[in-house]
Amino acid sequence: MLYSMLAASASRLPNQPAIVSLAETTTYRQLLHTVDAFAVRLEEQQLQAGDPIVVILPNGPEFAVAVFACAKLGCIAIPLNPSFQETELEHYLNNSAAETVITGATIAAKHRHTIHAINSRCRIIVDPLKNENTVGSGDSASDHFTGDFLFQYSSGTTGEPKKIVRKQSALAQEASQYAQTLSLSQDDRVLAVVPMSHSYGFGNCLMAAICAGATLYTLENFNRRRVMDTLIEKRITVFPGVPFMFSVLAESPSLGEMHFPDLRLVYSAGAPLDRNTFEAFQDKFHVPVRQHYGSTETGPAAINLESTEGDLWASVGKSVKNVTIKIIRHDGQPAATGEVGDVVIYSATTAETQGIPTEADQQRSADGGFYTGDLGRLDAEGNLFVTGRESLFINVGGNKVNPSEVESILQKHTGVSESLVVGTESAHGQEFVKAIVVCEAGLTEDDLKAWCKGKIADFKIPRIIEFRDKLPRTALGKVQRSAVQEPPAG
Repeated sequence: MLYSMLAASASRLPNQPAIVSLAETTTYRQLLHTVDAFAVRLEEQQLQAGDPIVVILPNGPEFAVAVFACAKLGCIAIPLNPSFQETELEHYLNNSAAETVITGATIAAKHRHTIHAINSRCRIIVDPLKNENTVGSGDSASDHFTGDFLFQYSSGTTGEPKKIVRKQSALAQEASQYAQTLSLSQDDRVLAVVPMSHSYGFGNCLMAAICAGATLYTLENFNRRRVMDTLIEKRITVFPGVPFMFSVLAESPSLGEMHFPDLRLVYSAGAPLDRNTFEAFQDKFHVPVRQHYGSTETGPAAINLESTEGDLWASVGKSVKNVTIKIIRHDGQPAATGEVGDVVIYSATTAETQGIPTEADQQRSADGGFYTGDLGRLDAEGNLFVTGRESLFINVGGNKVNPSEVESILQKHTGVSESLVVGTESAHGQEFVKAIVVCEAGLTEDDLKAWCKGKIADFKIPRIIEFRDKLPRTALGKVQRSAVQEPPAG
């Protein structure tokens, strides 16, 4: 399945660059050869189909080699962000029951003691690119593997990360339908700066590019100058990112106005894109940031490939190939056009699990739809607008408060650059609204409460406003609500 997908691209485009990192260029033929050789190394360690393997590697050819070698052997790949620290590694190693870690020399040296303290039997395999005197076979039985292939973890912005279990067949189908939706081809040059250990970078960057025979340019982390240099020098055609990245690029005074004649598609996912960032980026770089929508459980679900005029800049667009999106009211009936309700995704590739039901299973509707937990509406043309997240609603004395609505009001103040609204509890167990704000010096709590007065109902106005230099974020740049949802002392 996934190995066959890589082999097909290597057969069709053997000399085409597959992955270009700062250190080296790897063609499709070289990538396939290295995957075969590394698979032999794994077999020599007595690894076989069904064995879980943690992969802790940055964006680059070594990550791709590790993942596709796991796919070839039918092992379960568990990609983790290289920035994770000891307590995070302990959680994921214990949760996955993995006894093998594939990583680089630097990470191995840093975490070897921690890994062995968690599990003394855990073996550490270093550097998938160095397979001296090892020649692998191109034969693979991976197309016949029907078991679990990938453990991915949700970002955990609202609590402990969930384990999502994916199969090769679903991931291969997702890659194909997403590549078709975006019209990806061998002529495309895709920039991968979002972590490939995350579902967004894994599916939308790595798998979609390999499926299409495109060239993937990888950066290990986000650096505004390096990103801009890569966009220009490598003539990037497709740039997936997150709102935080586009905000930094648009607001950086060191980056002047630029044109990117080859850049045909820039899209954002992971969190809502605010209008200020959309307009600033387009004004500065003369290309719109289009919004994409999906989840770890379902993969890509929608992307705006059409107009960004008027209010459509805020739309995540229409559903991708072979995916259907419906809006369902709380009474279980379909919502009318423009009516807000639960966003439900219908896709044959939605994550499946075996054994104990997971939260993903529990979120399935009777007819196979996946309730995302998001609220949204569809316009007459089928464009999806995500308006909030139901599970994040704040219950203030029986009144439901949408944090996105309050954040929108706060960010209309010219002195506010970012805001995050959460629910927190008083000492008596009553929930109220709290805002964390990044703003210019001099603004006070009373100033912002006065600003909100008359624009939203009094019960929606934050009772507490906390000022910070920056908002807490996950490794992907998504705002981390769980880090600020703590009840006040007393």
